[in-house]
Amino acid sequence: MKIPNKYNRLGISSGNGLDFYAPFDEDLNDVVNGLIGTRNDTLGYYSIQQDSTNTMGKYLHAQALNVGITYNDSSSYMQYGTKDFSISYWLQAPNWTDYGNNCILSKKYNDNDTGFVNYRDSNQTQMTFRVPSADCRTETAIKNVRWVNWIFVRKSGVGYWYRNGVLDRSSSCTGNASSTTILKIGKHDQWYTRAYYNLKALRIYNRALTSK
Repeated sequence: MKIPNKYNRLGISSGNGLDFYAPFDEDLNDVVNGLIGTRNDTLGYYSIQQDSTNTMGKYLHAQALNVGITYNDSSSYMQYGTKDFSISYWLQAPNWTDYGNNCILSKKYNDNDTGFVNYRDSNQTQMTFRVPSADCRTETAIKNVRWVNWIFVRKSGVGYWYRNGVLDRSSSCTGNASSTTILKIGKHDQWYTRAYYNLKALRIYNRALTSK
């Protein structure tokens, strides 16, 4: 699989094993496996916008309170258990220091369930990937004025965070990442969250991506 240069992983080899892809080029429908996104904008909004510099093309603009996008047919995907997987996306989030927990994506309901959730920790200010019994945080505090490529890789029970292709931090990550819940973007059922960011080229792989 070839990735266009403007969305390249900056030193990370993709290969195959892509389970989910949402570039947000056309509404909320542009995904693999035929999954269709549903927007819930009761208390806020999500929209597809065009980058003013045209370097990132279109992207998802999220500015919402406790709402999100759901992929209702995704329960059969992303059943990774304790095995390897990877998540990659481009993110621009200049205002995160002003808000609470910002959920990027979630496939779990609460701390007692299996599954995973990826969010910006309001107390630690870092990006966090959570599976049961493990919070894998970045070393770098998050305030992305410019577009940044974030990749989380779990390999052999260890979680690795990459920022623009450079390893930022690694820590233990052995929890069960499987969940029968639907995939949500910008929302977590347990938290009173504020999604406020721009998101592009979200990819989820059923294997560990490797450095080139």
